[in-house]
Amino acid sequence: KSMFAGIKQLKDEGKIKTVTVLLNSSNAIQLDFLKADYGIDACMWIGGVGATGINSVAKILSGEINPSGRLVDTFLYDNYSSPAMENFRTQVYGEAEKYKLNNWQKNYVVYQEGIYVGYRYYETRYYDFVNGKGNTAGYDYNAEVAYPFGFGKSYTEFSYSDFEILPDGTDYKVKLTVNNDGDVAGKETVQIYASKPYTDYDIANGIEKAAVELVGFTKTSEIAAHSSKTVEISVKKDSFKSYDAYKSKGYILDEGDYYLTAARDSHQAANNILAVKEGKSVVDG
Repeated sequence: KSMFAGIKQLKDEGKIKTVTVLLNSSNAIQLDFLKADYGIDACMWIGGVGATGINSVAKILSGEINPSGRLVDTFLYDNYSSPAMENFRTQVYGEAEKYKLNNWQKNYVVYQEGIYVGYRYYETRYYDFVNGKGNTAGYDYNAEVAYPFGFGKSYTEFSYSDFEILPDGTDYKVKLTVNNDGDVAGKETVQIYASKPYTDYDIANGIEKAAVELVGFTKTSEIAAHSSKTVEISVKKDSFKSYDAYKSKGYILDEGDYYLTAARDSHQAANNILAVKEGKSVVDG
């Protein structure tokens, strides 16, 4: 905190113009410091850069390289906003001393949260909040999620058009056009998310379904400014199944409407589905 405060002072004095925070970590870390008044202009996750990766980071920051990567996790302002954290507290075997277990052997974690971890939890809770369902009254997605799963920035702007879903043998093929609407050449990571019907049978039998789920993705080759490219993404039909752990004890396929959407991240996908499936006009994040 003292380091951020010192940098903020230098910025206020006009000695530096902008502040960019680089997250040099292999794991997603809590980003509560972005809410504080430190004058931070941008934040970029660079992972573990190794011996030479930092050279590419410098080229991205200078504009020599146009970034096209996407986050593989949800970055939060408070990691303890996830219910799964309640079970992540270390448990100790009661007979650890009897069996002479060391510190690595005697500890364990209880996994009770099922599929509702990461974006599957946050997007589903948001989806239910918008629809007024479940224990979600007063939920504020933007207060908890700093950057959604799949999020990424570019020095240009992309849009999608000509979205098609075509049978492809035992699977489906999603075909769409990616348009580079900006003035800089770049690559785009296209993500396909599925949304399944949530039926009375699912509710009665405790079947877990996320509001949206990533089922396919691809990255385009470089697209010149004001140009377009068509991409095709294969989606397995198995992606539409859900596991019935309590009644049939196997995978099931509910009767109802299934949706596929192309999106730039999981939150945009949730909003796309809300707009088409639920008729909700949502402008959020």
